[in-house]
Amino acid sequence: DIFLIGNGDGRVYALKVTDGSQVWEFATRDRVWATPVVVDGTVYIASLDHRLYAVDLKTGVEQWQLEVEGAIAGTPVYVQGHLWVGDFASTLYQVDLDSHSVSWTFEADNWLWATPLVAGRVLYVADVGGNVYALDTETRTMVWEAPVSVGDVVRGRPALAKDGSLLYVPGYEKGQ
Repeated sequence: DIFLIGNGDGRVYALKVTDGSQVWEFATRDRVWATPVVVDGTVYIASLDHRLYAVDLKTGVEQWQLEVEGAIAGTPVYVQGHLWVGDFASTLYQVDLDSHSVSWTFEADNWLWATPLVAGRVLYVADVGGNVYALDTETRTMVWEAPVSVGDVVRGRPALAKDGSLLYVPGYEKGQ
């Protein structure tokens, strides 16, 4: 019954769905461009302040935070007890939610702005340079890397065809 929204003022607002009244707000140190993610009563907030915050859904009270190297603009993705989140330092982090720590990293060629896409155990990641990667979330290995860049800045989340045969990667500047 709570609607969550990040804001350019550096806050996340929790509003009642029924009447729009504010339940709580949580302030970060910079803008929040990513959509908050809720897992088991905890709200995960990615911020441009280089932090991932864990906040109680009912109260808005911070439970913990994790600082990373770069600003986080993309929405974290939840996969079996972990959040996967990329930053502007070109690093993809696998964050263990039990230990509140980074359990693995992957270095991309450029900033990671787009929200990753997960399909089964494969995580598809595109960087702003147009490089595309497919990673196995269980073995933490590269399934494949596209042989060439898509030739455009990528800020949007990839999409997988219904039959899994094609991965669509949205270009930002050329609109292709």
